[in-house]
Amino acid sequence: RDDAGTHCWDAEIARLRGELAGDTADPWYHTAIETARRQGARSLELRAAISYAKMLRSRGGGNQALPLLRAAVAQLAESGDTVELREGRALLNG
Repeated sequence: RDDAGTHCWDAEIARLRGELAGDTADPWYHTAIETARRQGARSLELRAAISYAKMLRSRGGGNQALPLLRAAVAQLAESGDTVELREGRALLNG
């Protein structure tokens, strides 16, 4: 059992709120990423970074999320080839 207890999905919930928030999404994505980091939930951190990068790219400015995305991809780079890793790499490559 981790210290997060019933809060293990807080990062994913914040990410989903970001997806629904429109113009006020940025804080939700930052919360999702920070919560996932604090809980050691690397795959949820990657998922949040991907969503954040996609949202910024749709606004015309995806570069702001690239450092967050790069860090999340690097943490999981040796854990296999998942859908999220492929998507993260694709976003980083263009």
